[in-house]
Amino acid sequence: MHYVYILYSTSIDHYYVGESEDYKVRLNQHNTGFFKTSSTKNAEDWVLKLLLLLGNRAEGRKVEKYIKSMKSRRFLERLIGEFEFREQFKHLVKEKFNIIISFS
Repeated sequence: MHYVYILYSTSIDHYYVGESEDYKVRLNQHNTGFFKTSSTKNAEDWVLKLLLLLGNRAEGRKVEKYIKSMKSRRFLERLIGEFEFREQFKHLVKEKFNIIISFS
């Protein structure tokens, strides 16, 4: 199992998209400044907003890259907050990449 996650920091009003095999460990790393060159280093209040479950790392990286390519805060907020938009996204990813996503 592999995960793509969307984090949010209130203090810097910023979203972050990442991928990991263990999202709980990764969230802790983001909040403790473990990644010195990451954009998450500027905050310590990251919270998980959305978790996508994928079959393996290759799928996770592909979906993460696709989400990041949208370069849109509105896209992230719709993905987080709108069930119907998530379902459309899930269908799109299946059609485009032949990847099945589950949401947690």
